[in-house]
Amino acid sequence: MSPSISAGQWLWQSGNMPQRGDLAIFVEPDSGVKVIKRCVALQGDSVQIIGGSLYINGQSNTATIQSIRDLSPEWPADDKNLQEIFVIDKDQVNLQKGWWQNSSDQTLLYQSKPNNNLGHALAASCQLKSPTASFAIGIERGSIKFRLSLNAESSSWTLEKFTKTLQRYEVITQGKIEGGSEQPHALLISVAHGQLVAKIDGVDVVENIVIESPEDWQPQESSNNEQLFLVLRGECEFQNVQIGCQINYDISGNFGVGKVFDLAGDEFFFLGDHSLFSRDSRHYGAVSKNQIIGVATKLWPRNTDDNGWPLE
Repeated sequence: MSPSISAGQWLWQSGNMPQRGDLAIFVEPDSGVKVIKRCVALQGDSVQIIGGSLYINGQSNTATIQSIRDLSPEWPADDKNLQEIFVIDKDQVNLQKGWWQNSSDQTLLYQSKPNNNLGHALAASCQLKSPTASFAIGIERGSIKFRLSLNAESSSWTLEKFTKTLQRYEVITQGKIEGGSEQPHALLISVAHGQLVAKIDGVDVVENIVIESPEDWQPQESSNNEQLFLVLRGECEFQNVQIGCQINYDISGNFGVGKVFDLAGDEFFFLGDHSLFSRDSRHYGAVSKNQIIGVATKLWPRNTDDNGWPLE
């Protein structure tokens, strides 16, 4: 909530329900943690975030919410600008009828601008065009490396993690490709907020994988070590590449960018004032009335008197 609130400040709260623009104390629906955020929408409102702007009931006028900053939108690397984001050798990969097709036995595509406010999710659709083809998407940041792969030869998928001590990828989980490897399949992998998410055709292939962040994993800061990549082996093709950026990394629709939230009669929508790095209703959705503790009616600085009470 910086700069509106600093650690150690005192506040006075009432038991009232918040109005738009109020600071409210509530319990996060998913974690059970007590937090303070700013109410931006009320019961019956619709909320959407598009292109860095907050829309309430279809209107982008948020002048009454003084501290809300611009929000980071999802960023699609569509066919028109894919070469600006990934290093693509036209002798190895060419765009044909809306699909990128490889012409070599192995092709590796890396982000060309890994620190341009991108990460920490990558998604793409692929088709395996030969019995020995494979396709993978992956994330590397610091010493954390994951990749999600499809293999036509075994008609299987694998989710792997790079083991630093062994200097190789090892399988976390695996399974059979549903519907056959030759048809189009959508892959997504993301790492953020201490959680690994991996999906094939919109279905989670991993659950409750907690990521212990090493010193060189700093989601809030630029890193020279971050990369997103695609690997093509044999005859295959891909399209619909998407990259999630910063806080709004989950491009599967679980988080709030581009999604319309229609609030029920007992629901509220909250954002953090430092919205680029805030964890709020973009992540856990609307907050119900019974999860709200109260409204902050007064804030004091961290100074206290001899008895420990806040000074005016």
